[in-house]
Amino acid sequence: MDNFAVMDELLLWGHKIGCKWPLELEFKYDKMKGIYAVCKQDCVRPVIEVPSDAIITNKLAIEYFTLNANEKSQANSWLKLLFAKMVFDKDPTWVDGVDISKKFHPYIQALPKLIHSPLVWNPSELETLLVGTNLGGSVKEKLCSVIKEWIVLIESREDLKSKVDGKYLINFENYNDLVYEDIYNIFVKPVEFEFADLVWLSFPAFLYSHLVFTSRAFPEYVIDKNANEFSVILLPILDLMNHNYNSKVQWFPKEHQNGTSFCYQCLADMKAGDELDNNYGGKGNEELLNGYGFVIDDNIFDTVALRIKLSEEELMDILTNYPDISLPTIDDYTTFAFDLERPIKSRESNGSNIETYKDGILYLINSTNTKPLIDLIGIFSYIRLSRELQDTTQRYDELAPFLSGIQMLKVALKQKLNGATSGTVLDEDQIIEMNDFRVHCSKVYRESQIRILKAAISSLKSIEKTQFREQKGRLLTIDKIIKYDTHFYENELTNLFEGQEAVFDSAFDLFVIWIIMKSTNGSFIKKYEPIKKSFETFRQQPLSVEEEEALGFHKHILNGKSDIDISTTLYAIEYVKRHVITRLNSRGEEDETIFVIPL
Repeated sequence: MDNFAVMDELLLWGHKIGCKWPLELEFKYDKMKGIYAVCKQDCVRPVIEVPSDAIITNKLAIEYFTLNANEKSQANSWLKLLFAKMVFDKDPTWVDGVDISKKFHPYIQALPKLIHSPLVWNPSELETLLVGTNLGGSVKEKLCSVIKEWIVLIESREDLKSKVDGKYLINFENYNDLVYEDIYNIFVKPVEFEFADLVWLSFPAFLYSHLVFTSRAFPEYVIDKNANEFSVILLPILDLMNHNYNSKVQWFPKEHQNGTSFCYQCLADMKAGDELDNNYGGKGNEELLNGYGFVIDDNIFDTVALRIKLSEEELMDILTNYPDISLPTIDDYTTFAFDLERPIKSRESNGSNIETYKDGILYLINSTNTKPLIDLIGIFSYIRLSRELQDTTQRYDELAPFLSGIQMLKVALKQKLNGATSGTVLDEDQIIEMNDFRVHCSKVYRESQIRILKAAISSLKSIEKTQFREQKGRLLTIDKIIKYDTHFYENELTNLFEGQEAVFDSAFDLFVIWIIMKSTNGSFIKKYEPIKKSFETFRQQPLSVEEEEALGFHKHILNGKSDIDISTTLYAIEYVKRHVITRLNSRGEEDETIFVIPL
């Protein structure tokens, strides 16, 4: 049966089962777009309705597998397994006396056989097209997660496990030890090259079902307010429409005697020839390519993801003491175009559960929104104090940690940019081995990632420049010390090294010597009185650091001067660490060391 006949059979089935759409609407087929909806006449705020009898929900899985209370918590996974049976098993699938495989056959046969998520790309495509990107680095982990999801289901039922090919039932811990090419050949390749022969209980069949759900599923709570917020459903006919983030739409329930329909309405009047689109919400190309298998040129919602992992102690410290540090979750980014009543979790409800952040804190950087950058500067500033300095005397938003946070974030973004630019050139032989659409998607995705990263780095430079301009009086360089504290340069430094030429490995060493000499000799000039007072206060605090670094500095830099005690050296080193920042040049090399004068 050709694609047009498949489409006609699906539409006829839709009418018979009770799906409704305007007479002004027609469905067409295109090789690239698949089946899509177009207005053949002007249409006023068109509505499409899918009745409850045409909706594939997890209630079918609960009935078919007779799930117990514990298994119902994995209802989405069981529904994917059931759908794999509906697609690939030649035997009937009976639920309440109805063969649902036969019932939904027109819908199933109209589904695309190939979904271009990177989860099914071959090793050559992944290694060449997505090298150095977030997606390229996460495919194996995500695929192993789906494998684990399937394994848990199969091993929970002996009647299922006994029917599964043993090659898929390797101890899950061994999957991470496999190279991706082996994973692809065993678990993925059959989806694309052996589709018609897949066994419904096999992992490749489950993977196909998984991709159908990630690319086509809708949230069940639209029609059932008591449903779990993560529970999903499939909506034949309605899922034919393509995504357009400019479309104004609403999704809503409609009660009937026989159940609740899922309704879609376009909130604009359509002209003849207009394509009727859906709107999945503001999704970037990384999410679209990973979950739906396509990208959008010039996507205004495109983002670059940066995931930061914190220890439990750090998380509890932030949640308890720094409520102004942003700790977003995936719920903060997953948007839907239809529903204003979706449950929104407050930070309080998330914050009390460290498990919320067990996989890290996700920050999404966008070219048009600088807030995530400010949030990231805050978290990097905190990390600088918490991990590198173990400093509890400063706040993350004070000037020195803030400027250090900018430097650390710039390094992280430049590393991502270097990765994103590392795989942009393809030779003709490579392209021949690859799917043209995947080459196109990777190009759009990668180029957008590069643009966003460059814009983010430029924004950081602008933020830094503003801080340096506004806080100029608090930024001390070695050149300024030489200019304003001539006694140190001409006398104290010369006397320290007994007239011999002093060679320093870094400006940091010279700042430490300056603090030591000024403190030992009581010779801070008036201009730097705030540093004197700050250092005196700092010396009143106990330090929980080893003396080894101070002993080495005292021996090799200060030549073991007996009139300079180890304690002063130790405190000077730790004090300078807390107040110095190192600016990096365009190549990421240390360019200038600056001491931030405390208030």
